[in-house]
Amino acid sequence: MISYDTSSLNYENEPDVKALADEILNGLSEDISAINDLIFYGESVNYDGGSVEANGVAYYPVTGESKSISDIAELLNRVYSYDRANELLSIYTEGEQPIFIEVVDALYRQDAYSSGEYFLLPINHAEKISDDLIEARAERGIQDEYSAVISIVKENEKWKINSVEYKLKPLFENAYNMAVPDIPADEASSITELNQKGLPQKIFEAKFVGDRTACLIGRQVRSDNNDDIYANQLSVGISSDCENFFIERSVETVFDDLQESGYYRIFKNRINEYLRTFDLDKDGKTYQIIALRYYTDTEEETVSTVFFALTDNDLIELAGDFSEAGGSSYEIHAQTSSNLIPDGNTILDLSTGTLYTFDFDASISSASEDVQYTAAISTE
Repeated sequence: MISYDTSSLNYENEPDVKALADEILNGLSEDISAINDLIFYGESVNYDGGSVEANGVAYYPVTGESKSISDIAELLNRVYSYDRANELLSIYTEGEQPIFIEVVDALYRQDAYSSGEYFLLPINHAEKISDDLIEARAERGIQDEYSAVISIVKENEKWKINSVEYKLKPLFENAYNMAVPDIPADEASSITELNQKGLPQKIFEAKFVGDRTACLIGRQVRSDNNDDIYANQLSVGISSDCENFFIERSVETVFDDLQESGYYRIFKNRINEYLRTFDLDKDGKTYQIIALRYYTDTEEETVSTVFFALTDNDLIELAGDFSEAGGSSYEIHAQTSSNLIPDGNTILDLSTGTLYTFDFDASISSASEDVQYTAAISTE
């Protein structure tokens, strides 16, 4: 596929610039999907096909259309400007432990997380900065608190993506940007004194769920020698404005042994990975699920997770049957990675291969002892 050529179009006013940007990005969308599938999801990789080792890392054969590093370069160059394509190629294929290596004319990928660049079409807005530069704004994802700002540049009469940046939507700016005071534990004689000096409330994460917002809320918040963040109280709240919470659930009710010296520890490099929200579907009806994932160190990829169902007036933890995934028939905690993909009434963990299937015919209430989902190893 060649890059989408819009050299014959010459739109000037804003509506036509938006139409042009949509046309460009739609034309590139197939290659964008191919890049994300290969680099982010690791699709078309045969993890059972025998691995090779390089610098202590296992690499697995790529079985898709990209057969070499040069194929990846060609794919990137179809979508991105010259400089951006070279930058991404360097990120993915260079260094001591790159995502991709080439061995004996075959392409291999390591089983590791690698970020993609995502946005939804059609775009929301576009502005013509110059004859050769358009700035477009789109949703990063469904129910996402960030917008994607896409810089589109014309090179050799072909429009390509020069950069994709993510910016907080105005609703979340005040909630996220409140500074956390640095108060080392040895500067106070008690937890009470530390709490009095801490920030009364801090929103660590906020994710859309239907027409509401799920927030990870910390109270009496401080950092310690500008290291990780500590909250005396941690909860999940449901709001429409990130300020007033009409449903709130303490983390302590589902994770009762996570406090360290009276505080919940929030790792800065993991912020935006603790909460996930999903709109699942069964028989045309939408069910809203929230996953709370709690990290206990900076490196772990698979963490203890509790699924909640959001009803009109409650946030209810769900129990699962893990007997088909090597566990017991009644468990509250799942072990999940950050690669959770919803489909219908299921959520697939791409990293662990576990498929969570939710039974929305089961009783979902705070008093219920029913199992509301099953966990099984996916056969796909």
